[in-house]
Amino acid sequence: NTVQKRPNVIDICVETDKLLVKLQDNHKILETVQKGLADYLETKRIAFPRFFFLSDEELLSILSNTKNPTSVQPFLRSCFENMARIKFLDEDKNYEMVSMTSHEGEVVLFAEPMIPQGQVEIWMGQLEKLAIKTVKLRCAETLTKYIQMVFENGIQGRASWVKCGFAQGVCLVNQLVFCNDTEWAIRDGQLKEYRDQLDKQLECMTELVRTGLNKLESKVFSALLTYDVFQRDKIQTMIDQKVISTNDFEWAKHPKHICNVDQMYLQPIHGSNDFYYKPNYSAEEYKKMVESVLEEASEIKSEFLISFQQILSTLPYQFEYLGNTARLVITPLTLKIYSTISQSQGMFKFSSCSGPAGSGKTETSKQLSNKELGLVCVVFNCSEGLDLIGIKRMLSGVISSGGCLVMDEINRLSLDVLSVFAQMVLGVQRGLQLCGGSIVKTPKTEVGKSMAHIQTTKILFENTELNLQSTAAVIITQNPNYSGRQKLPANLVALFRAVSVMVPNYMKICQIRLYSYGFKKATSLAQKAVSVFKLCSEQLSLCSWYDYGMRAINSTIQAAGNIRQELGNMCVQNSKDIPLKHNVPDPRYYTEDQIVLRAITETNSPKFLHNDYLLFKNILSDLFPQIKPPFIDYHLLIDELNQVLRSNFMNFLQPDE
Repeated sequence: NTVQKRPNVIDICVETDKLLVKLQDNHKILETVQKGLADYLETKRIAFPRFFFLSDEELLSILSNTKNPTSVQPFLRSCFENMARIKFLDEDKNYEMVSMTSHEGEVVLFAEPMIPQGQVEIWMGQLEKLAIKTVKLRCAETLTKYIQMVFENGIQGRASWVKCGFAQGVCLVNQLVFCNDTEWAIRDGQLKEYRDQLDKQLECMTELVRTGLNKLESKVFSALLTYDVFQRDKIQTMIDQKVISTNDFEWAKHPKHICNVDQMYLQPIHGSNDFYYKPNYSAEEYKKMVESVLEEASEIKSEFLISFQQILSTLPYQFEYLGNTARLVITPLTLKIYSTISQSQGMFKFSSCSGPAGSGKTETSKQLSNKELGLVCVVFNCSEGLDLIGIKRMLSGVISSGGCLVMDEINRLSLDVLSVFAQMVLGVQRGLQLCGGSIVKTPKTEVGKSMAHIQTTKILFENTELNLQSTAAVIITQNPNYSGRQKLPANLVALFRAVSVMVPNYMKICQIRLYSYGFKKATSLAQKAVSVFKLCSEQLSLCSWYDYGMRAINSTIQAAGNIRQELGNMCVQNSKDIPLKHNVPDPRYYTEDQIVLRAITETNSPKFLHNDYLLFKNILSDLFPQIKPPFIDYHLLIDELNQVLRSNFMNFLQPDE
């Protein structure tokens, strides 16, 4: 009150007795309160480990609104991989939770409704278990749908199955079926016939992509086509390598998914003459066999298990809800990163990816942990100001929830922080070794497949007792080319298995991405697109904001794919295929060359200086000769921009200048 009445600081300091002592005492009281609050929040985080991913302010916001369960909505994306919203019923129905929605808009009904009761950390833990149970159930249902629809309609049934399926389950079941069918094709010496089947599947899928699909369908078809192209190429490689055994290293190094549905491994499910496998049974006997598979798959829904295998490692799939997200193109470099990380995790070690910017270190690490292993994956961008408290909090959350922590550009941290971080990681690795191994032989599996199970043990981590799950992993990335980066200390380097990531195969990635969007001329268009960026890097001026790497190519292909999907049937392969309207080509139709040309122009032109823009136009005219860019009317936009600029007393150049 005195300070408020007399705000003059000199008068207060002179006239108030023992002011310094009072301030020091108040500071101690505030420190005690702060410590008590931190301890309280720590107990909540230990009860529900995913609260470690929230800041103190976010967690306090949740705890201060415990009577309103819907207050957790803004923080779901921080706690779960891709759970954007929960559908709560009204208050008179006790806020019953009935479904979850992904960031892309996919709605998934829970396996059973749940009423949030009691403390928030308790029912959030129940929500986590319910989400995993739901994903497990939906994946098992997707498998049974596949068996039914493919048995009835063959490859056409598979295409229909993709449309009505659960996106995460579709991609996962596709992996399971490919692993199963490939091993049968190897044993029977029918790899060539199986490759022909995969070619037919690809042709059927790409034809569907070219028709009108909604956004969710387009995403799942694009993801599945990315896998299908890789799988077809893998079979061709094994044919060239003359693989005749499932123990051959060419097949062993392939990332595989297996499940605990025994009957599925008896033989491939087929539904028409399009399929390579012809069973030695009558139609009635084969139908009974399919029914037995369906019966077992239905019975095992609650205990549905999937494991990831590569070379000597078998790791459990954790069924984190991923939503309807895109997949990276799998190249030989991707497989090398996969094998390095999976083998190190199988030996309870961690991994380190080193390479230039834009080479895919972080995204590949995240895809393996996220899409292939079904883990919650937290990407942590390191900076010079990062302290040990933040690192400890993230590590605590990851090891308690069994997720993966990707520490991007770790060599930005100071040496003292890196040294302490090494001690933290060493403690986690010793705790993982105490788990005693997560690989358990499942005696029920007739084909001798080993299924991985999650193990849990208690460890003392930085004076806090935590439950450590055997799936926990840490991956670090670094770019040694940047100046001013720290050299990692020896005690940290020894804990991580290193892999060097070189320049990705731009041509292959661009080609497969275009193919997944339904482009028929994907090969030639990929060559042109990559050539544009290569020539720009050689001929244009060196400006710091110019980028011709994987990020720029990816944004261009994404733009081309979006335009292609918007056009639907109004996209044609060549100009001669455009229908006539009043004896002239219909302007609503685009050729595939025009789409890619428009995407390259729109995503790159704004960043170029005037002289570089002229050179850029010349490069495009050389690579896309006689291709007339589609006309887009920007007059309304330009008029509005001019008006805004004039109102702010700013000069402007005409667009054609």
